[in-house]
Amino acid sequence: MLRPVKARITSRDVAQAAGVSQSTVSLVLTGKWPGRVSKETAARIRRITAEMDYQPDLTARSLRLERTGTVLLIVPAITNTFFANLHVGATQVANQYETTVLVYPMGTDRHERLLPIPQQAIDGMLVYGDVGSEALRPQGVMPLVPLDCDPRLYPDAVNVDIAVGSREAARHLLDLGHHRIGYLHVERRGAWMLTTRLRSLRAVVRHRSGASLTVVGTTFDPVDAQRAALELLRSDPAPTAVVCEDDNLAVVVFNVARSLGLDVPNDLSVIGYNNLPISDVLHPALTTVNIPVTELGAAGAQALHDRLAARPR
Repeated sequence: MLRPVKARITSRDVAQAAGVSQSTVSLVLTGKWPGRVSKETAARIRRITAEMDYQPDLTARSLRLERTGTVLLIVPAITNTFFANLHVGATQVANQYETTVLVYPMGTDRHERLLPIPQQAIDGMLVYGDVGSEALRPQGVMPLVPLDCDPRLYPDAVNVDIAVGSREAARHLLDLGHHRIGYLHVERRGAWMLTTRLRSLRAVVRHRSGASLTVVGTTFDPVDAQRAALELLRSDPAPTAVVCEDDNLAVVVFNVARSLGLDVPNDLSVIGYNNLPISDVLHPALTTVNIPVTELGAAGAQALHDRLAARPR
């Protein structure tokens, strides 16, 4: 038996139900209502939109606005919770403007230059760190917002204050009485965030009398990190505290320390970065430097939206 096709709810229907103009509905749904529509009216329109199950005609909207409503977030990988939270923050803001955020893990191979989808299919890009934003930029005039990039190269980058976390980590360990501090440093060419962390921590240790910093290079690969942790903890003299550039690396240090008969934290203090969920399930809980990555994603998405809105049509 054939069923009648349900009529599509339009913005005109929402406007009539809310007792406002169609343009007012558009202002609210595109997030442009502050200062132009009262909070009460905006709340009423959003409520009626939900009750009527209104779904915008994205094709018509794209043709009208000359935009696709889609932006691309390029990250080194999607296996790390850090980048998942970055996407969450970007999506929270993008949703306010009826924009979809697609994620693409480009990796750190400097030879990977091709975009995964045609430029015509996206409005702009958020590019995290050292995944090649300087190479992507010449591919077109599409708006691009770098995240956690060297501000000397990218004055328009959206960054968190990387240095302050490293300084606090160093001071925390020095104030606990540690004088021999180890550091697992991920060596990656062009990684401004990683080099800034090391430089900031080193500056604090250098200015504390009798304190020393031993740096061992590694990658984020667990096997290589284990090799680096063994090298660091077997050095002479061995450090009494270790700072790692990621909580996952800190987990490796935990395991290596215990395999060497060291008790954490009585024999060895360990600090990680990024406040990943694993930091809470370790015993004892891992001391970690919290990076406001969700807020970073949100700020980046807002900056990209502002640039798109400012473009002439």
